[in-house]
Formats: sequence, structure tokens, C-alpha cells
Amino acid sequence: MRKTIICISILIIIGIAIPFIVHSNSPNVTSEITADGTIEYIIGYLSFITTGALAVYAIFQTKQANDMTNQANDIAKQANDIAKQANDMAKQANDMTKQANDMAKQANDMTNQLLEIEKNNYRMQICPFISITKYDIAKYTSTEILNNKKKWFVEVGKWDSHSDINGISLTITNTTESFLTFQFDLIEDINSNIEWRCCTTGEKNIQNTKISLLPGESKDIVLLAGDEVLLDANGKSINLNFILENRFANKYKETIKMIFTYVIKNGDNITGCFSFQDIHIYKFEYKEGKVIPVEVDYNKQNEN
Repeated sequence: MRKTIICISILIIIGIAIPFIVHSNSPNVTSEITADGTIEYIIGYLSFITTGALAVYAIFQTKQANDMTNQANDIAKQANDIAKQANDMAKQANDMTKQANDMAKQANDMTNQLLEIEKNNYRMQICPFISITKYDIAKYTSTEILNNKKKWFVEVGKWDSHSDINGISLTITNTTESFLTFQFDLIEDINSNIEWRCCTTGEKNIQNTKISLLPGESKDIVLLAGDEVLLDANGKSINLNFILENRFANKYKETIKMIFTYVIKNGDNITGCFSFQDIHIYKFEYKEGKVIPVEVDYNKQNEN
């Protein structure tokens, strides 16, 4: 702006000076310019200069207006960019929040899984459980039956205490991670015509009716039965009942269905094939002044 004013001032001075210069040199130069013409020249020149100045000022104002418009557009663009960045940051924040929620959900799921594992482990330690891991049929003498310290004999058929008799040897294994004891309770006949009587035989067996098992330990019991009882059981089934106690002396009952797939006699020997299934665990509880067995439901979240 300052430069423009200086330029206009110089033009005005030059325009005013020209007539005077002409006039001062008029004695030596022929000139047709009169005083009126000089005045008209000065007025016209001043009008020209004024119009030019106004034009320059208008151009300058227009340029300033354009610059301000450009600045406003730049500011608006910057504002839009900032708003876009803010939206992007908000989106990132939402994504991070969602990821955090997902991670929290995964952590909760893992915690619930760990709690369920701990509950199952607790149940495994509190609730005793045994499995029949091996079986066999063999002849036993009266000496083996009455004096054996490694096997526990149960008489389920008629035996004269002198003759050899067949026995179904069952290997009982503690499949939990805690100490337990068990004793053979009784045999429930499901569909056999012969009663499976049950009694402990031999002095050693009477003294050791309750058998203790460490975690993973196995011991044998033998069901003594005559040929008639075993052959009649061919294709039939019985329920074996065991009374169990955990390390807190809480009593449970376990029932195992024993199916005689086939039983045959070859000469003096009897052979057979069995299967074991349909296992149930019951806990003895006091209800209405009576001790009753209540089946343990492993699907429950908590066990009293």
C-alpha cells in the first residue's frame, strides 16, 4: 500500500511538472498550449491519476478479499481435517473400547473355565470314584480263599468251604486324585433266576471288609460263585454296589452294571466275557431324619 501511494504521488508530481516545464521553455519552443489548455490538461491528468488510483485500490481490495477468502477456505479445510482426525480418533477409540471389551469377555470366559476346572478338581477330590479296570475267571482253592491277604473274597453262591470254586476277580482302581476307602455292599439281581447271595468268607476277609486305595492304586476282590450260578448268568446282568468314603469320612454309594456277555464251560473250566456300564454315584444325606442316597449330578455348578 505504501509503495502504491509513493508511485501515485510521483505520477502526480510529474503530471503537474510537465506543463510548467513546457511553459518555461515556451520562449524557445513554438507551442499551441494555452492557459486554458494547461488547466484542462492538469484536470484531466488528475482525473486519470485518481481513476487509476481508485482502480489500483479496488484491485488491492479485491486481492485482499481474495486472500481473506483463501485464508478462510484454508482455515475451513484445516477445520475439516481436524474434524476428520477427531472422527478417526473417535473411531479408533471405539475400536479400542470394543477390543478391550472383547479381551475382558475372553478374560471372564477363561476365568469361568478355570473356575469350572477348579470345581471339577474339587469334586474329584471330594467325591470318591472307583473303576473296574480288569477282570478274570479262575478256580480258587479253600486255602487261597481263607488265607489270601492280597485278594478280598465274597461268596455269592453256595460253597462248602472245602472244594475248589470259580471266582470272578475284579480289579478295583481309584481313579481320583484323593485317598478313599471302599467295601463291597451287595449284588442286586436284575434279570437272573438265581439269587446272588452275598457274604464275606474267610477270617482275613472279615477283618478287612473296608479296603483303602491311594490315588491310582488298584486292589482285587473276587466274587465266588458255583458253576450253576455263573452259567445261569449267561446273557444277563447284575448291579454291583460299593460303599465309598472320602478322606473326610463322607459316605457315598457307587453302582456298576455288570453284563455277562457270554459264559461257557470248557471241561472243568468256565470262561466268559463281561462288560461294565451305567455307573451311578450317590451321596448319603440326612433328610427328614433319615439317611438316604442322593445321586450326584456332575452337571451342577456347585456341590454341597
